[in-house]
Amino acid sequence: MTQRAIDFMKGAGDEPWLCHLSYIKPHWPYIAPAPYHNMFSQNQFNQVQRSEKQKENMNPVYKAFVETRVSKTFSNDEVRNTVMSGYMGLIKQI
Repeated sequence: MTQRAIDFMKGAGDEPWLCHLSYIKPHWPYIAPAPYHNMFSQNQFNQVQRSEKQKENMNPVYKAFVETRVSKTFSNDEVRNTVMSGYMGLIKQI
């Protein structure tokens, strides 16, 4: 897919263009294959900087997302730290 996108961009010339390149990964489940599965440790990522001010005047669509079970789960620092190493491994694989 990447090579096809590169070929498209090279062939587009100076004309305006749009290329939507969507990889299946990194999305759920966050399981990276070897050797990517252990390239990152849970302790090497910066802590998330959160503020209660972020919850003021939220867009209704964003507010609905924030209130979902998935969003609440991934907002938990322990869950985030567990998932990030696999997620970053998938990014590295791409």
